Amino acid sequence: MSARLPVPGSDSGQWGDILNAFLLVSHASDGTILPNSVASAGAEVLSNKGQSNGYAPLNGSAQISSSYLPIGTASGTVAAGNDNRFLVSRQSVIVLSGSASSQIATVGGWTPTYLTNTDTNNFVGWVNISDGTQNDSISFDFVANAGTHTLEFFHLPFQNRGIYTLQIDGVTIGTVDGYKQSLNPTRAVLTGITIATTGQHTLTVLIASKNASATGYLGMIDRAILTQTA
Repeated sequence: MSARLPVPGSDSGQWGDILNAFLLVSHASDGTILPNSVASAGAEVLSNKGQSNGYAPLNGSAQISSSYLPIGTASGTVAAGNDNRFLVSRQSVIVLSGSASSQIATVGGWTPTYLTNTDTNNFVGWVNISDGTQNDSISFDFVANAGTHTLEFFHLPFQNRGIYTLQIDGVTIGTVDGYKQSLNPTRAVLTGITIATTGQHTLTVLIASKNASATGYLGMIDRAILTQTA
């Protein structure tokens, strides 16, 4: 017979046996609760605290200690609060035009200018225009993670543009030719850029040379987007 409670008005002469059989399902003979009966009901027992397939205890601040969390950088792990990935985004947008607060230094004259369709037929917005002198340069601060990055450089090429030498922290990462027969907004992409440390860095745009077909060293730049790829 399966364990059950005695039925009032019935089970005459069997009350004690039926009640004992019922209680012994979850109790030992000394009255203590059987651990297995607690676990089978979905509850946890103290002996499972901090054990494999058990449960994590709370510390004195009613929080789970980090030692019980799968902290790491791989998939399925938890990032800790001091993880460098929290410091900056994987993408930095560097405004090269207008009155950008990140602009830190210039060589030569650079003029933030708002262009309209009347000026270009195909571009509306701010650009930074150099005075056309060879070796003009302009620098901007930005923040990035350590790792491998791709840089998208947006500019407005034309017949009188120079070649942009792009540098990060004084190291050349590539060049972009600003010469074209027609004035069309252009996006140049530089890949495989290595940044060694997480934190603040400097992007410099230098116009030291020009295409043999170009008539000058003018610069007209819009923005740069640095995206971490690894």
